[in-house]
Amino acid sequence: MKKDILSRHQKLSIHKTVLTWFTYNQKKLPWRSATPPDPYIVLLSEVMLQQTQTSRIAEKLPAFLEQFPTLEALAQATNKEIILAWQGMGYNNRALRLRDCAKTIVDHYYGIIPDDIDILRTLPGIGEYTSSAIASFAFSQNVPVVDVNIRRIFSRLLRKVANNHDMLSEKESWEIAGILLPKNHSNLWHQALMDIGSLFCTSRSPRCHDCPISSHCQSAFAVIDGEKTPKKEPTHRAIPHRIWRGKIIELLRQSNHHSENANYILHALFQENISTLDSDFLDYILKKLESNNLIELQTINNTIIVSLKE
Repeated sequence: MKKDILSRHQKLSIHKTVLTWFTYNQKKLPWRSATPPDPYIVLLSEVMLQQTQTSRIAEKLPAFLEQFPTLEALAQATNKEIILAWQGMGYNNRALRLRDCAKTIVDHYYGIIPDDIDILRTLPGIGEYTSSAIASFAFSQNVPVVDVNIRRIFSRLLRKVANNHDMLSEKESWEIAGILLPKNHSNLWHQALMDIGSLFCTSRSPRCHDCPISSHCQSAFAVIDGEKTPKKEPTHRAIPHRIWRGKIIELLRQSNHHSENANYILHALFQENISTLDSDFLDYILKKLESNNLIELQTINNTIIVSLKE
């Protein structure tokens, strides 16, 4: 990747435009309010934001913090407690990984979230993006951060693209992020880009007329509406397995004792015209959920009882 993709003057102009815009227009979000940033809140928000809408997390985070106000409290949560608290945030495995991450930090790092990006990457549920985001947002380190919004901005900013199939590769995006990073402004820079991506440089129908960096963008006013082809995933009755998993967990959350028999779940999910395929599918999904430590299965009087795992 060439380091001269933009002139020094162009970089400085983009930096100034983005950071100035953010000063006056940044989204007011709970995890941005602490000064200096609270690493625990940053950790929570970044894990929660994985594949969940920002507005949903803004609503759920305060209640989650009331229940688990410290890393130590989170580390002590049972599977059942954390799954119940995770309601409405999807991908329940993330909840268990977050708890396991907290437990690892308490057990091995004296309850202090590491500021070393290489150590962060070794924690449960913390990959390349999340480790970089924590290093940048919690500890103001000069490290690149690339989410889907930033990748889309860089793809459009630096070359003329007509649709979302022409995005830069992950590798190219991270390299460019490092090249364009304004030193000592990593935190504000990346949060500003994320806001611009979600507000203006959207996947479909980008608002180039309103975007603060459209004058610098090679793709401004040239993008044709259209999403990338969705990734294929296993389905049953044309509904992804992950949706069925979520429906089962939600049924257990709503149950008085967080427990139901498998036959009730079968009828609650499929209602009428239940086939052998549906029964076999439910058995498969329940075993998957059990292997992920989200539920427990017991056989009582020839009836399978499904419960949230304690």
